Amino acid sequence: MTNISPFLDGRQCTHCGFGVLRAYTATHASWHGNHFVLVPNLPAWKCFYCGYVEHDSPTLRRVATVLGSSAEFAQQRLRWSRRQRVLSAQRRPKASSGAS
Repeated sequence: MTNISPFLDGRQCTHCGFGVLRAYTATHASWHGNHFVLVPNLPAWKCFYCGYVEHDSPTLRRVATVLGSSAEFAQQRLRWSRRQRVLSAQRRPKASSGAS
């Protein structure tokens, strides 16, 4: 007689310890700096008992790579806009107080 594993679709849930993780497509939501980022249609594992969703390491590395480059670009734009505000404030004439 052969042993039949109850975890044919995936592995045992690490969160509840009872359910089975099955292949699933999920939306990854996280804060990246000051921005809330949603990444739809990521491959994931979902426990159909407790609802816990887990992404594998290669998927999260790809997300980090994409967000890292866009976050770096956003930081550069933020520094540029701050520098422009400082320069425009320096070019403005000082307001006179009116008291002589």
